[in-house]
This record gives sequence, C-alpha cells and structure tokens, in this order.
Amino acid sequence: IFDKNALPTITVEISTAEWNKLLTNFDTNPNNEDCVVANLYFNKYGVINELDSIGLRLRGNTSRVRPEGATGELHNATNPDWHHCHFGFRFAKFKDSNSLSGTDRVDLRWANNDPTYVHEMYSYDMMRRFGIWTAPKSSYCRLKIKIKEDQTTAYYGVYEMFESPDDQYLADRAALGKIKKASGFLWKMSWGS
Repeated sequence: IFDKNALPTITVEISTAEWNKLLTNFDTNPNNEDCVVANLYFNKYGVINELDSIGLRLRGNTSRVRPEGATGELHNATNPDWHHCHFGFRFAKFKDSNSLSGTDRVDLRWANNDPTYVHEMYSYDMMRRFGIWTAPKSSYCRLKIKIKEDQTTAYYGVYEMFESPDDQYLADRAALGKIKKASGFLWKMSWGS
C-alpha cells in the first residue's frame, strides 16, 4: 500500500443513504467517529483490490469539515458542493476478513496547511530513514468518491495516505522487534487536550 514510487487510485463507492448518514452524523456532532458502510477499490498499476463493507469516517481536529454542502443539506446529485476533508478507512469494521495487504486501517489527509503537499510526508520519510520506528508508513494516492446512484464520480484529488496507529501498528512494530509485545497503550491527541 505505502509505495512512494506509485500513485494508486482509491475509489470509494457508497450509497446515497450511507453518504447522507455521514453528513447528518457530522451535523449532529462534528467530532463523531461513527463509520458508515462503503466499498473500496484500490487500483495500483491497473491491479484492483476490492473491499466491500468497509467503515468510512471523517477525521481531523480543527481541520475536520463536512465533505459536501452546508449544514442540514443532504447529497445533491445534480449539483454537488464537494469539500476537501480527511477520511479514515476501517477495512474490518463491518467485515472481519477485510484487509488490504495485511493492513486493516488507512487514514487519508488532504494537505490543507501545506500547499507543497510534502512537509509531513518528507518528515515521516526522514524519520524512518534515521531509524525512528514510531513514524507511520506513508505515501500518496488519488481519491475518488462514487455515490452509487449518481451518474458521475467525484475526483477529490491527491491525498496523503498514512498508516493508522492502532493494534496493527503495534503488531507490526513487535514483529520487527522494536517493542517486546503487541500490547500496551496508544494515546490519542485531541484538540483542546
């Protein structure tokens, strides 16, 4: 998944009902971490990996935004008002057997505060090269959103793709011998903490 020499395309296919659920969840509580059901297609060099029934959610602290329209609006199939936002994919959220190359989670960020799209990616790459094993794996991808009932697919642009710090992250570091066991505490930073 995390290949700096490739620019894979991720297409998220989601029903109008589930997309509207994502929008109304945001309206109810912008900081919610609720997932909605979607399908994901990971296309790298023409090889497509398909995962059905993944969990899709919004991410971000101060940069979390609604992915379409204004508060209270549902999906507009004829004239959608798309907004860049951060996404989290939980592959095994609704189907335990789902994974992509052994990975069960991926986070996508658009570089909202970095017009060069390289600061964070370069920093993680540099840390990994200097042996800082806590730095997450990362690379780039293109993102498309396909509302199943719509005629067209929305191209969201190039995104930064990151390994999610979770149980899999710990297991990978334990397998490399960086930590003694794949259990312990992972702390989440939250705005205002």
